Amino acid sequence: MPISRRRFLTIAVAAGAVAGASAFGLNRALITSNSISGDDWQAVSPQSLGWQKDRLDELFSYAVEHNSTGLIILQKGKIVAERYWQRWSPHTTADVASVQKSLTSILIGIAQKDGLLKIGDTVSSYLGEGWSSAPAEAESKITLRHLSTMTSGLDDSLAYETDAGQVWYYNNTAYHLLHNVIEKASGELLNEYARAKVWDLIGDQDSEWRTRRLNGRMGWKASVRDMARFGLLVVNNGDWNGREVVADKAYLNDALSSSQALNPSYGYLWWLNGKASFVLPGKQRYGNGSLVPAAPDDMVCALGAGDKKIYVAKSMDLVVARHGGRSGLALSEGSSSFDNLLWQKIMAAAPKS
Repeated sequence: MPISRRRFLTIAVAAGAVAGASAFGLNRALITSNSISGDDWQAVSPQSLGWQKDRLDELFSYAVEHNSTGLIILQKGKIVAERYWQRWSPHTTADVASVQKSLTSILIGIAQKDGLLKIGDTVSSYLGEGWSSAPAEAESKITLRHLSTMTSGLDDSLAYETDAGQVWYYNNTAYHLLHNVIEKASGELLNEYARAKVWDLIGDQDSEWRTRRLNGRMGWKASVRDMARFGLLVVNNGDWNGREVVADKAYLNDALSSSQALNPSYGYLWWLNGKASFVLPGKQRYGNGSLVPAAPDDMVCALGAGDKKIYVAKSMDLVVARHGGRSGLALSEGSSSFDNLLWQKIMAAAPKS
């Protein structure tokens, strides 16, 4: 069906904003100190920030053509644009796939600041011996940092392949053990800890950890709004309205920096742009240069299967969150050519100064 005949659902957020919304259907809102909960969003024109209307139209047309259900762009704490399709709304949720890894990274940093754990601790300190199928000596050397940097040396069945720190391999099975560690260290369920330490503090209304039917692992169900709030927390260096949500700034800096030389485009469960090379999940695709060439070099991102995205670019004070299904342009579990094509359109629409 041609795009012109699709049924677009454009949500006007501020009270009475429907009449004031621009003709091309973009919400205009400002995150204020009073808007960390609820839907109290102050309207602001995207053109006033220097964004180009026609290029924004092209950006959102591209998004909907590639199976997006929601897309939001924040700059300087302001909603530049926001749209929903396929009967989605600001409070519709779905599993964000591996985008959740970056939230887990932040929870590890908060737990470390709380004195509950250290990133250099061994996994066995929390889960006991025998949590993997590796020889006891090799298992005893695997740390939370190894799980957070995809360098555990284990395969998908947690069997030994090589010593920790020797190979970069995107291991979902090993990663999910971090949830068990957080629960063991905190004495709380993952949902409770995330809510108390992050979601309630930044005003998330729709987020929850839910057990996946397929594999029994935990999945983060979130709305596009909640994804964007999480990105805003990171672009603001872990602070929210003057409160330090992520107080361990050294950890946050490490999480958003190259964590090892095997894959310089990976931090602590965060993807990093602007590095000399990268390794992608799945078939271990290697590449030279930036992960997303069209994006700023300082862009970091949370990427999930089905092209779930949270992009954070501090140099532009920019956050972009995308929910939806597969774009049809997948390169690996987390990354796709959709990333670069979307960023080409973002940069074309963005202010030039």
